[in-house]
Amino acid sequence: MLSPILVTPADWTALSSLLDEALDLDPRARQDWFDNLDPVHHHLKPQLANLLAGTSSPSLLDAIVGVGQQVGPYTLIRQLGQGGMGTVWLAERSDGLLKRPVALKLPRHVFAATALGDRLCLERDILASLNHPSIARLYDAGFTNSGQPYLALECIEGLCLTQYAKLHQLGIRAKIELFLEIVDAVAYAHSRLVVHRDLKPSNILVTSDGHPRLLDFGIAKLLNPGDNKDLTGTQRAPYTPSYAAPEQIQAEAITIATDIFSLGVLLYELLTGQLPFASSIRSYPPSAPSAISKTPQKQFRGDLDTIILRTL
Repeated sequence: MLSPILVTPADWTALSSLLDEALDLDPRARQDWFDNLDPVHHHLKPQLANLLAGTSSPSLLDAIVGVGQQVGPYTLIRQLGQGGMGTVWLAERSDGLLKRPVALKLPRHVFAATALGDRLCLERDILASLNHPSIARLYDAGFTNSGQPYLALECIEGLCLTQYAKLHQLGIRAKIELFLEIVDAVAYAHSRLVVHRDLKPSNILVTSDGHPRLLDFGIAKLLNPGDNKDLTGTQRAPYTPSYAAPEQIQAEAITIATDIFSLGVLLYELLTGQLPFASSIRSYPPSAPSAISKTPQKQFRGDLDTIILRTL
């Protein structure tokens, strides 16, 4: 079994981004990617190698988290998704007390004993304070006998925002109406002094009835953190570069404007099919949505262009 990896909060960003990037690669290409890693990340190579070994080791996955395993009162059915720091499983209560599926969120075993476990507890407290129809609900939380934390969340069946819009060939008005529901959920979180700071299509699922659900408050920030400053402060936390606000990339103060920037990126992509910036290195101003849309329409011009560019 791999030993837990002790990492500082300052290393979370790099390790999370690098591991996500590696997991997206074909295993045959992963070694070349690792060997040619940017020298700026060389000090993280031992930790990264350990993590990659953990994600591909059958003994680790089967012994720590696997189909049929008991996690607290839940039985794991199948994996729904994974990221650099954890996995999400479809699960159900083993005792039959409640007949509903849940999305069980687990930190990777190698991180369970680090501050990431504390962050999962913070996510539990944040979700417990939020009650909105467009935010996935928290059903339960706890620790296994071995000390592994878990969150049992509302299991949302749906497509990510951009996939849903493409599949259903939504027009501009339908996209705006859908987006306004997302904005309402984010505004509600802000009214509870919570900044999501990882708004992206994969964290917004749209159900078959056409309504969005906002997911994953794993790196959310409390604007009034109290005793949790070490977990919610301005030090670097994981983020998705294409959707991150400049202050996240530069490790500056996080405010509600951080989410507003990401909402602008989301709306830009939703309406045009493209991201406003090619990378985390931004050139300003980005092109107006009406100028790059494959099917230019009058509705883009004027207020809609102005609003989107203002958020960015």
